[in-house]
Order: sequence, then C-alpha cells, then structure tokens
Amino acid sequence: MTNSEILFVNRKLPHVDVNILKGNEPTPFVARKYDKGTHIAECIHQHPEAEVCFMPWDSGIMLMDGMEQSFCPGDMFLIPGNTYHHPVFNTSGNKGLVVVYFSSGFIDQIPPAWFDLKAVLASRGAAIKLEGNLDAARLILKLERLLQSAEEGRDILCQGIFLQLMSHFALELRLQYPHLNQKKNTLIKKFSKTLDYIHANLSSDIDLPELYRRAGLSRSRFCEQFKECFGVSAAQYIQTARLEKSKYLLVSTRLLVNEIAYACGYNWPSFFNRVFKKSTGVSPSEFRQNEKSLGENIKIQEFIGS
Repeated sequence: MTNSEILFVNRKLPHVDVNILKGNEPTPFVARKYDKGTHIAECIHQHPEAEVCFMPWDSGIMLMDGMEQSFCPGDMFLIPGNTYHHPVFNTSGNKGLVVVYFSSGFIDQIPPAWFDLKAVLASRGAAIKLEGNLDAARLILKLERLLQSAEEGRDILCQGIFLQLMSHFALELRLQYPHLNQKKNTLIKKFSKTLDYIHANLSSDIDLPELYRRAGLSRSRFCEQFKECFGVSAAQYIQTARLEKSKYLLVSTRLLVNEIAYACGYNWPSFFNRVFKKSTGVSPSEFRQNEKSLGENIKIQEFIGS
C-alpha cells in the first residue's frame, strides 16, 4: 500500500471523534483489551487522550494522519492525542490488541528530563513505534491487568508502571534522535515530514530535492539545519536508517540477505555487504548467526502464550 493510497483511504473513510475517558474513571488513564476481530472504531478516528497501542500477534499498517507505519507482532505505538489513526491488519481480522489511554493531564507527570517525549505527546501525528520490546510488552500487559482489578493502591501502582513504560519510549526517541535537545524541538517539527518521507522510502531511491521541498528550505539551508538538528548529513542519516532496518530484518525475519538488501534500498547486494561489514565489523550473515534468536517478536509471542 503506497502513501498515495493511504491518503485516499483517509479521505474516503469517515473521521470519527471518540471520547475515551468520560470523567468518571478512577485513574487519569484507562486500559482496554480488544478481543479478536474488534477495535474501538472501524475507521480513522481521533480522541483527545493519547494512547499506547500494542499488537501482540498481528502484523499490518497503522494509519496516522495520512501517513503509514508498518507493524509486526509484538510492536506498539505511542500515539499523541487528537491524532487520526487506525490499525489495518494484513488478514481479515486480528487476534486481539491492548490499548492504554491517558489524559493530557497525565503528561504533566512525565519527568522534566523527558522534555522531548513531552514535546512529541503535545504534537499531533508525531507517533513513536517500539519494535518487539519484551520489557515494554510485559509492562503494558501488567498495566492492563491492574487497571481491571480492584487492588488496593492501584492508582499509585499504575502510575509507577506507566512511567516505566514511558521510559522505553523516551529511550527509543533518544535513539532515533541522539542529538536532540530542547533548543532543537522546533527543528524536529520542521523536519517531521522529511523524516516521514525518508522512512517510508528506504527501499527505493530517495530524491534529495524532495527532502528540501518537504522541509520548505533551500538546499543550503536544509543541509545546514539538518546537520545542526541531527548531527549528521541527510545522506548519512539515510544510510544509518537503512542499516538499522537491515539489522531488524536480519533478526526478525527469514528473508535472504539479498532480499533484505533490496528491501533496504541497496540495488547491489555486494555493496550492501561491504557497507554492512564496514559499519558492524561482520557480514550480514554473520550478524544474523550471532543472534541467539530470531528477534524480540518471537520472544513476545512466547511470553504472551505462556
């Protein structure tokens, strides 16, 4: 499914506003487990509450404000409030998902050191994806079970677990934007469409003039501000993103190395092998062999099934 098709889907599907927290919940957030084949809305929808959406078993595409991000079993998303979104599963239904919603007031409890995470939660459409994080999966399932219980001191326990869950998203954000600081929040927002374009097109040639256009900058200003924001040039950022995607595919899929090379935008597998070994010190095949498992997704499925 292409970006243009996603945009078409968004125009055709009705946009629904859903009020999750009715004001009578005992905590400033609520968790819901949706059974097989169900979700809160059958179309693109939004609500003022932010949410963490966890897909234990299914793969598909998350639609968000006209953009798309793929997900695999065990992935989860942190989606800011007032962001139109909807999971589209690869099969005719799904095996169930867990969603934790929290009000905007709870964002104030996030530690000041996570200023970048707070900035994301205040920005419509700036979702963060965690790929197969077993610790985060345990936390969201523990939170969901606790919110359905009547355990004494539940509110305080839930808030503690929730902050632990947010720490994983805060770390992921820092990994994606290692040079982020408070002064650069404005630049991050300026380059959001550029980054969306890059990550949606890692498997193909990326048109640099298109990056300038999406940022609304001249070539020289783009190069200057992009490096100021991320500490590397756009070309270096793209290469790093492709390598990180290749590592993920190596440990989470059974695709051939040549197939992974093409999926990550390398037209020549031999060139991919050279670049990968220069970056990691081992070949793609050795990297895969050194891993003890096929990735966190399998671990999460085992955990859910235990």
